[in-house]
Amino acid sequence: MSDIEEEREEETISYIEYKSKFKTGDLLLFGGDSLFSAAVKMATLSSISHIGMVFRFEEPFLVQRENERYRAELIQAKDNLYFWHSQLTEFENTADIFSGEPKTGVQLNYLSSVIDEFDDNVVRWRPLVREVPTCDHHLIEWLKKQAKKPYEKNCGDLMYSVLSKWCYIEPPRHTDNSYFCSELMIRTYQRLKLIHSRSQEEVVVPSHYVPQDFMPGGEVDDLVTGLDNSLDDKVYKLDFSLPTTTAAKSGSWIWKALFSPKKS
Repeated sequence: MSDIEEEREEETISYIEYKSKFKTGDLLLFGGDSLFSAAVKMATLSSISHIGMVFRFEEPFLVQRENERYRAELIQAKDNLYFWHSQLTEFENTADIFSGEPKTGVQLNYLSSVIDEFDDNVVRWRPLVREVPTCDHHLIEWLKKQAKKPYEKNCGDLMYSVLSKWCYIEPPRHTDNSYFCSELMIRTYQRLKLIHSRSQEEVVVPSHYVPQDFMPGGEVDDLVTGLDNSLDDKVYKLDFSLPTTTAAKSGSWIWKALFSPKKS
């Protein structure tokens, strides 16, 4: 990893116009402004402090919550988009879909709600090249099981993710009992068969990776299997303001409604 993150030309695109192109496996990378985010960025010499993944479920799915034993809820986002990640703090207004409550740790949220929480942060979109079929009951059950897990409790894993960039360190004994954000992404990519070890001797250690490794040219590029599964070689900054074309149309419609002469 270089001492200073390379400046890349990044195209800025409208979230509202492009979200219809979002698909399962796409990555969203965040540059937060909290103290923890600042510490992550300083430790990794990066502008990226958090990462999560898009899921697109075209079909609704049932969720049975533990505190609602006799009632199952049919879940479907209006735009079919969800956000999968693990975070240290809980959102103020966004609940985990599986528990029905705001929480820390691993969670699945409606993407639109997460964007409302993060819209004052720099958010980058890195698309996956091909679509991944995800309308799968077993996958939903796997997500639900992982969503019960907390944010990474093992300080050794957190330290290893940073120090292993600078020198060889024996990997800590990893368990899947808790995750920080980039660990969860590696495990989820493995579950979706987007990452494979190339030999029996090669072991992918999730705690080795930090959010910056998911940027173009990062270490994760070497893990993704084959050209069909590759990540786009560009990232796009998302603009959450109303697109100019949409705003112009909206303004034009209001002007006509208020000032156009009525036909008799």
